[in-house]
Formats: sequence, C-alpha cells, structure tokens
Amino acid sequence: MNRKWIDRGLLPALRQTASDGLPVSVLVGPRASGKTSLVRRLVEEAAYQRYISFSEPDTRASARQSPLLFVESLPFGTVIDEAQLVPEILVPIKDTIDAVGRPGHFLLTGSTRVDLPTMDGSNPLAGRCSRFELGPLNSAERHGNPAARVDVLLYGDPASLSCTELSGAKYDEEAATTGFPLLVTSNADHRRWRRDYLRSVIPETLRESDQTVDHRRLIRLLDGMAGIAGHELVVNHLISGLGIDRRTASRYLDLLEEMRLIRRLPGFRMNATDTERAVQKIHMTDPILVAPDPGGVNDSRRGALLESFVVNEIATQLEWIGGADGMFHWRDRDRYEVDLVIEVGDGLVAIEIKRAREVPRTATAGIASLKSRYPRLFRRGLVMYAGRNVLPLGSDVWAVPISALWSS
Repeated sequence: MNRKWIDRGLLPALRQTASDGLPVSVLVGPRASGKTSLVRRLVEEAAYQRYISFSEPDTRASARQSPLLFVESLPFGTVIDEAQLVPEILVPIKDTIDAVGRPGHFLLTGSTRVDLPTMDGSNPLAGRCSRFELGPLNSAERHGNPAARVDVLLYGDPASLSCTELSGAKYDEEAATTGFPLLVTSNADHRRWRRDYLRSVIPETLRESDQTVDHRRLIRLLDGMAGIAGHELVVNHLISGLGIDRRTASRYLDLLEEMRLIRRLPGFRMNATDTERAVQKIHMTDPILVAPDPGGVNDSRRGALLESFVVNEIATQLEWIGGADGMFHWRDRDRYEVDLVIEVGDGLVAIEIKRAREVPRTATAGIASLKSRYPRLFRRGLVMYAGRNVLPLGSDVWAVPISALWSS
C-alpha cells in the first residue's frame, strides 16, 4: 500500500460519468474514507480541471457571500470538496447546468448528504446528478484487485470465479481489518484513532435543527450497536441501560447512518403480513467501529463480524457497477432467514453467510423458504462460506468461498 494512489473500484465509474454522464456527480462517504484523494486523482488525470474545497475558510466565505457569482466564476469541470458546508450553491449550480447541460460540469463531495432538499422540500439537483458512495477500503481494494466480482455473483457463472484457500483465522483477520486509508497505510494507534474520530466526526450542533449532540451518549449508543452488529436492531433492547430515550436514540441512529458509520438493512416484505419480520438488521460500515481491536472479539461474535464484512464488501462492489434497487435481510415467523437479499432488476438474489469451512447441511434452508415464498422473483441463491471450492447446491443455488470477492 506504499504507492502514490490506492486503486479504488469506484474510479472507472467516476471517469465515465465525467465524460458521458450527467452534468453533476455527487460523491458521499464517511470522513477519512479517501474522497479527497480520489477526486484529486481525477483532477490529476484531467477527468476534471479544477479542485476547490470548502474546508478552506476563505473559499467557504466567498461562496456564502455570493453563491451565484461564486458558481459563475468556476470553470467547466470543477470539483467542489466538502460541498455540504455551503448548501446555498446548489440552486446556482442547477441554474448553471440547465443552461449548459454538458456531462462532467461539477463533481461535489461530502461526508453527509450533499443533495439534501434545501428549497421548499425539493432537491435542486434531482434528475441532474449521478450519486456515488465511497466507503472505507474493502478487501478487493486492500489486496490491489478492485474489480467487481459481485457482477459475476449476481449475473454470471459463479464457477468462473477465482478463490483463495484461507484458514478460518485468516478469514477472521480479513473481517477484522479496518479499511480507513490512513490506518491501512500507517501504524497509527487504532484505539486512539477510533476515540478521536468518533469525537470529531459528528458535529456538535445539527445545523438543520440547531439541536445539540451529546457525544458521550452518542458514543455509548454506537458502542451498544457494535455489540449487536450483524443482528436485528430492537431499539428498546439497545437503549436499555444506556440512559438514552427512544426519541434521542432514533435521532442519533439517523445521524450515524447519514454519516455512513452504520448500515441498516430493512426486513424484506412484499406484502403487509405478520408472517415476515420488518425489523431492521444493523451492520457497522467498518470493523474499527465495532471495537478498537476487532480481532480481539470473542468467538461468539466472529460470525456476526464476518457477516458484516461480507455485506459491506458486496455493498461496496455494487456501487462500482451502478448499485442495486435495494438491500435487505429476510426472516419469517418460522425463523427461516436470509442474511442478505439484493433486489436487482425484476428479481431477488438471496445470500447466506457462513463462517464454516464446509457448507452446513441446513445452509440453504432460508434460501429455499424465500424461494418458495417468492418463486417468480427468485433469481439465485448463494451461500458464501469459508471453504475453498465453488459448489452447485441445487437449481440456481451455489456455494461460493468468501475469498472470491477479492481473489484475482
């Protein structure tokens, strides 16, 4: 990881939209996930022509003083980093691109949603921007192989995938490795970094509502969620003993999700019945958010940590190929469940995640139950496991080693 740039799987998609996409691209993601490095690379490659950042006080003040004149002064192909700090520029940007209408006019980045509605409840950039999400480095990027294997998993022949034979301990190590670039490329103290990051990444005051944030309670809530990562999120159980009321917890959960620190998977339900659970499942977007040393978690939590790892790996790769219509988990009242359900086009792909070296006998039970419930929508079932071989398990059901997500 000592090269000048860390290869990111999202780079080809950003290059393409700059040349033949919509006039505006919006890149969001957690702080310190590498957004600035990525867009600076696009400028160095001449995919965009100029880089400015609202993290610089003078630039920010100029934009706030006269948003229209500021936007009119920018050349075609401008990257605006930390654009969420001056939301007033969105309407002038809309007016500018409506007049010009060329691909690659602006690239906006932000650690919170840059494209939040700002005028009378409407989003000025609606229909005019392509939105991308950059997470921490995933395993494919850390191993220098940022190609979208998920494309083959969802649509192609799983037997064509390359796999690497790993021990269970190596899989646990992969699942516990942080993807924040500064930690990947340095020997920084993870415990200190996590503490300082959580203190600094959440604003003291939420500008939209002028509500203060109690960082001590917020971190207690995040620590509580870390203990249930990979499991269903029952808010009343989560806040029990934390000294946080439900309303505050709900507000902080929304904030943590907006900051891309947590990922909530809704329960998949096509019909409003009581036979399927709508309870959300919680995943942390990086293992360092689970604990300063995720490798030290006890065995009872390693399966959940691996599940979060695979969910994040797949979610990241989905961004590289244009995203998915939806990501869910599924569980019915008979306790059949599927860890990840991806809605793609007109169908569903069901994915079970197992830490076992061999495919458990009951591994496909949840997939089979989902298939029987939605036979017309079911496209494929996958059991991602810690073994070495791609194996057919039935009609449209495969066992695939987790290492296929990053192996060359």
